[in-house]
Amino acid sequence: MKTSGGWEIENLSLTQVAEDKVIGSAHWAGVDGMPTDSNPVVITFRDGKIRDMQECASQVEAERFARRT
Repeated sequence: MKTSGGWEIENLSLTQVAEDKVIGSAHWAGVDGMPTDSNPVVITFRDGKIRDMQECASQVEAERFARRT
């Protein structure tokens, strides 16, 4: 999947950790082809809509955040 800025998603990972929470992360390839990692994001849903997105420094931190909120 390519974005309008020329970035390409190489590896998208979504993990449901609670009924209303998902942890998402991706690896990106820039226009120069250099890979870039993104920090995991905890996404909270309510009434079928995204209500909150919290970027975390690591997968472990994202899992802790998702479980305590």
